[in-house]
Amino acid sequence: MSTPSPAPGAPGAPGAVALTGVEAGRSLRWRAVLGAGSGPVLLLLSFGVGNRWLGLLAALVLAATAVAACTLPRVASLAVSVSVPARARAGEHVEHVVDVVNHGSRPCPPTVLHLGGDGFADAHAALPAVPAGRGVRLVLPRRALRRCVSTGALVRVEGADALGLLSTHRAALVPALVHVHPAPAAAPVLPPPPPAVGADDVAGVRPWRRGDRLSAVHWRASARRGGAGQPGGGLVVV
Repeated sequence: MSTPSPAPGAPGAPGAVALTGVEAGRSLRWRAVLGAGSGPVLLLLSFGVGNRWLGLLAALVLAATAVAACTLPRVASLAVSVSVPARARAGEHVEHVVDVVNHGSRPCPPTVLHLGGDGFADAHAALPAVPAGRGVRLVLPRRALRRCVSTGALVRVEGADALGLLSTHRAALVPALVHVHPAPAAAPVLPPPPPAVGADDVAGVRPWRRGDRLSAVHWRASARRGGAGQPGGGLVVV
């Protein structure tokens, strides 16, 4: 999901910090190494043997290498910021709003954006072409994996030239503070209580005394004590 942003300045996401002091790099693939090395070799060989077809092949190899170098995305001119809610719960999906602004003078062709390394599930998204001085916003839902305090996301932007010979990347830790709380647990289901033993027992009873009311007699407890044959008639009152 992406929407163009007309603002050429810093990303407007709340609490976002632009990507600064990044580690940028360019990696050569084997096809590029072979192309760059075989072009001059073929060209010298064509001059030595006088074969114009070999010279044409060398010119094509050199042209492909030049096109790859010219169409390589300038990811170093991209500024990235990440905005996330301040609090989340483990297990839920949290929307990460990623703003990418091109501060360069040339448009940046489509690249790939990676988010990871912050206690959330890794996310990968295709970053569309970003015109010069404009920006693109991506909304990436990521699941919180565990309880933690996330200080930022590791953002990595990768791109390749039109021919797929050269690749470039840029990576940095973008600050985005998130407190991930534990997921609420369901209340445990307690087993039913065991059946009551001696449910007819009454703790507050005493032997019957003269003058006690007849309604105060606990007849069941009196019957268990032997009835009227005992001293005092065996009666107990509540």
